[in-house]
Amino acid sequence: MDHQKLVKDCLRGKPQAQRELYELFAEPMLGVCYRYTRSMRDAEDVLQEGFIKVFH
Repeated sequence: MDHQKLVKDCLRGKPQAQRELYELFAEPMLGVCYRYTRSMRDAEDVLQEGFIKVFH
């Protein structure tokens, strides 16, 4: 699925699209979060909060 359709489907609340978006971006975004927090536990929390905001 292309990124535009994926984002549109996420905005429509489609769970499969949300899952795909998470799987596509979670790992690289965790790296970004870790660079800012320098703590894996905090990075995971920040990542989770970010996805919660995106999906709700």
